[in-house]
Amino acid sequence: MIPKTKLEQKKETALFLVDSYNDLGYQVYNVGGNDLAAGSEFVKKAEKIARFTFISANIIDSTSNQLLFKPYKIIKSGNKKFGIIGITSKPKYNVSGVKITEPLDALNKYLPELKKQSDYVIVLAAANSIDETGIINSKSSIDFLLCASTYRFSKTLDDANGVYIARCGNIGKYVGIISMKIVREGMPLENVSKINNQLDYTEKRLKSYAKDMGNKTYDEYYAGRPSILSVIHSLQRHEKELKKQKGKIINTLDFKLVRLDKKIKDDPYMRKKVNEHKAALKNVRTVK
Repeated sequence: MIPKTKLEQKKETALFLVDSYNDLGYQVYNVGGNDLAAGSEFVKKAEKIARFTFISANIIDSTSNQLLFKPYKIIKSGNKKFGIIGITSKPKYNVSGVKITEPLDALNKYLPELKKQSDYVIVLAAANSIDETGIINSKSSIDFLLCASTYRFSKTLDDANGVYIARCGNIGKYVGIISMKIVREGMPLENVSKINNQLDYTEKRLKSYAKDMGNKTYDEYYAGRPSILSVIHSLQRHEKELKKQKGKIINTLDFKLVRLDKKIKDDPYMRKKVNEHKAALKNVRTVK
């Protein structure tokens, strides 16, 4: 077996993850305070093998007093430009050679120039709840706040002070997908994620009542059970109203939270790659 320290093993796993992100087509990675646990030099090493951009608007090199990474990246999709800026909260430990400035101060510094170049501004925030709340309450000119570093996750897009907020937790259990459909330029985006979430719930409830009905209608099958029939009619009315509301919306903004459970099939190449990495780790003897 190969002798390696726990830190060496963790570094190898970190580099493996970056290489995997290459395969997955990552475009931007926001460096968080916890990513600096093995030192800033190691993160810069990881950046060199990445085929995507590392960003952070508030991680500073203590010696040069310059940013360690680009503060933001602009990505064009269709005819829209998305300005993506990254910030992190200060970790509970000190990182040699690095200082982390206040997230909101960093945003206020770079947002004016980013806003001029973008149709939409997205903040990637490896932020604690205090910094997250501060950003939301600041009424900065941002459109989306995508939060990590806490266990919180949301099934719909929250909306506060004109900012759409999404959370996927911090343990890799969920993937969040934001989609927008612009039918008419010049009109605002409207959040349909809450309507869609209610529709999904309502449709599931109705399907659960219909599973043993065969060719019968709800009224026929539950004719002798008025209390259940009353619930079904209420669900049907609610479904109709939700569809009516959704039909009036022109430019839609939606969010789906996908749970990475066994229902999600593994990509054969990625599964093979993960298995090989796990096998390699089993051939390691941990030393101090």
